[in-house]
Amino acid sequence: MSRRSKRISKALAKVDHSLSELLGLMESGKDLSASALTVSAWTPGKHIEHAMLAGESVYRVAQLLSTGDGEKPKLRLIGRVSIAFNWIPRGKGKAPDVTQPGDLTIEELRSRLEILRKSFASLDAEKLASCKVGRAHPVFGVLGPRDWLRFMPVHNHHHVKIVRDVWNAAE
Repeated sequence: MSRRSKRISKALAKVDHSLSELLGLMESGKDLSASALTVSAWTPGKHIEHAMLAGESVYRVAQLLSTGDGEKPKLRLIGRVSIAFNWIPRGKGKAPDVTQPGDLTIEELRSRLEILRKSFASLDAEKLASCKVGRAHPVFGVLGPRDWLRFMPVHNHHHVKIVRDVWNAAE
């Protein structure tokens, strides 16, 4: 396995861990409809749904990249900083329409998260490692496969922290 493939595999393992963490929040027994407007306009369930929808988008991007469909990667400074420091500033970005949460039931959300985990596990690390193209992120620039896979756990962690803060504020 090449060095690049090992890096992709490591990124995929972190994606899997971040999806497990979202599932863990759902299984925590805490109220997914809790509200704390001082923290977020979204409920914990909406944050988890948004993270899942964003994950589905990242998976579709990874599939496209593995076919060579893309452009030259060019990560912007904010993307480099966010990925390197595992940090996304709160309240600075607006979720794209495709990742806006709707009205999924808990069962639908759980099922789609499980399917998403299996989908990422099925990706070919060697194929992604050989990919030299990227796809545009609305804020971070044009990300290659590894950067997309590194972004997803950062994004999920951002929402996990918000979910926990909503629960703490709602108590």
